[in-house]
Amino acid sequence: MLSPEIQLFMAREWLIAPTNSKVTLPAELESLPLTPAAIAKAKRFDWTEVNKLTADLATAWSKAI
Repeated sequence: MLSPEIQLFMAREWLIAPTNSKVTLPAELESLPLTPAAIAKAKRFDWTEVNKLTADLATAWSKAI
């Protein structure tokens, strides 16, 4: 799974950012957010905060449907 060949395949076929630093993305993929620099800029969920809302969200969902 971590070999450069498999990582490149996954980037090309499924747009999964490679975790192997030896993978060189082809030019057609460089514009996509698959590089470490692009991933570093991504917004991340604060799952601790999200988990605090789970019960209320489930209740609201149940009432809505």
